[in-house]
Amino acid sequence: MIVIQVTIAGIVHATDEDGTTRNNECQYFIFSGAFDHFSVNSSSGEVYVKPGANLDRETRDLYTITIIAIDTGSPPLTGTTMIQVKIKDVNDKSPTFSGKLEIKIDENKTNYVSESFIQINATDEDENKELVYSFIGWKGFDKNNKEISGYDTEKIKV
Repeated sequence: MIVIQVTIAGIVHATDEDGTTRNNECQYFIFSGAFDHFSVNSSSGEVYVKPGANLDRETRDLYTITIIAIDTGSPPLTGTTMIQVKIKDVNDKSPTFSGKLEIKIDENKTNYVSESFIQINATDEDENKELVYSFIGWKGFDKNNKEISGYDTEKIKV
């Protein structure tokens, strides 16, 4: 058995006030926008995300789709509506460091207190990009001999 998971992005519905039931029936089609990512059920108006569509908020966060409804009258009449599909962000991107990190410290120096020896910079493409910096398994002491761990800082001083 093959199971296909389908995501409904929304439903459009058109009404036609013509006198007969036959003329009141509508079919729905995507008129413009995002054919490669979305489809519409021609009889129900359900707008689906196409299987295999890659919706990545960091690449594109908003899709505007024009749906056309066509009645079955003679001649057929049409109406259109626009829907906007906003892509919500999930934490799917890892932080990246810019540049090569290299530390150089003078040898034979007796006092390194409050001397900055490295500044790091990282970026994250996600909307929720709060970054925390830390050295794993590292401990140090500040100029008052208080233990520091390096959390929540971009500039590490000894």
